[in-house]
Amino acid sequence: MIVLLYQKIIQSNNKHASTISLTKIQSLVKLVYSVHQQNPILKKGLSMKRLLIFLILLPLFLIITGCQKIVTEHSDILEEQVTVTELIYVPASHGTAVSPTGGITGSGEIGMGLTVTSVNIKEEFTILFQCQHGNFVIKRPDLWKKVYKGKTYTCLYKETYRTTYDDDQFISRELIDYDFLGLKEFPELLR
Repeated sequence: MIVLLYQKIIQSNNKHASTISLTKIQSLVKLVYSVHQQNPILKKGLSMKRLLIFLILLPLFLIITGCQKIVTEHSDILEEQVTVTELIYVPASHGTAVSPTGGITGSGEIGMGLTVTSVNIKEEFTILFQCQHGNFVIKRPDLWKKVYKGKTYTCLYKETYRTTYDDDQFISRELIDYDFLGLKEFPELLR
C-alpha cells in the first residue's frame, strides 16, 4: 500500500523523481517495520499505523517543499541622479537630571533616595536626497561636509535581492534594499 502511494506521488511529480528511489522507500519501510517489531518500547508506545502515517507524511512534505535555497545577491554598481533637499545637523549634547524617589521596602519600611538620569546625544550629520524612487536619508559626516542643499549629484549604489533557487533552477528574485556607495563627484568617499 505505501509503495503504491509513493509510486503515484513520484509519477505525479516527475521533477522530484530522481530524488526518490522506489527501492529506497521499500528499504526504509522494511527497516522501520523491523526496528518497530524488535523494540518493545516502540511496540508499546507507538502504533505501527502512526509510524506508517509519519513515514508517508515526511517524504510528502519534503517533495512539496523541495530543496529551495534562498541567497542574498547584489547588482552591479548602478548610477542615478539625486538632489540634496535637506542638510540636517544635530549637535552633541549631554544632560543630567536628579529626582527624588521613595517607596516601601519589602520589610515594610519607608525608603527615600535620589535617582540620577544621564542622557548623551551624539552629533548627527544627516543628508536627505531626492531621486526617481522617492526620498532617502544618509547619515555620513564626511559626505555632509561636502554637499550643498539644492545641488544635483550622481549617486552610486547597488540593489540587494533575495533570490530563491530550487536546486540550481532560478525560482524568484525580490528587491529588498538599496546599498548606498557614495557620490560619483567624491570618489575618495566611496564605500
